[in-house]
Amino acid sequence: MVSVPVTCERGGFTVVMPVDGAGMVHGLRLTPPRYAAPRKFTEQEVTVGSGPLVVPGTVTLPRGRGPWPGVVLLTAGPFDRDLAAGPNKPFKGLAWGLAGRGVAVVGFDKVNHVHGEVAAEPGFTMVDEYVLHAVAAVRLLQAVVRVARFARPTSRSGRGPRPVTGDPGRRAALRSADVAGWPAPREGKLARLVRGLKH
Repeated sequence: MVSVPVTCERGGFTVVMPVDGAGMVHGLRLTPPRYAAPRKFTEQEVTVGSGPLVVPGTVTLPRGRGPWPGVVLLTAGPFDRDLAAGPNKPFKGLAWGLAGRGVAVVGFDKVNHVHGEVAAEPGFTMVDEYVLHAVAAVRLLQAVVRVARFARPTSRSGRGPRPVTGDPGRRAALRSADVAGWPAPREGKLARLVRGLKH
């Protein structure tokens, strides 16, 4: 196992690579960055939605008393709540980083990840893929904590449906913002979003 410390301008992490006797690399994973401080937040396993298409999720909450801003993380495609790719879980790192800075986060496995057969059903749309569970996640956060504001990282280059602002009732329940809307780079929009949530 080879570990390579990486130092960046605002923090660092370690790249871990299993290497065999011939020098071949057989994997790659990143250790949690320094901003992910478990002592600053808690995680709760939850279920999102209702009925036969319920999905599992995680609520990541800052320690202490709110109200806090809230973020619902939506992945693109049939992925789990962490947007896992091998051992790497970028959405888990995002949730940890935000919660460590006072932002409540909920993420959930996509319905077509847990119930893969639904994507092949006639009439299955992006609304079915995103809206019902996104709205349920928003309401779940509202029931758990006093949330001051909501935001939703978007997928499909920000060109998907707006699941939490689709009707006046939903608009009245929260304020939303796109993190990854096309064509601006996601990291820049995320940084602006976090600054806005904290003010």
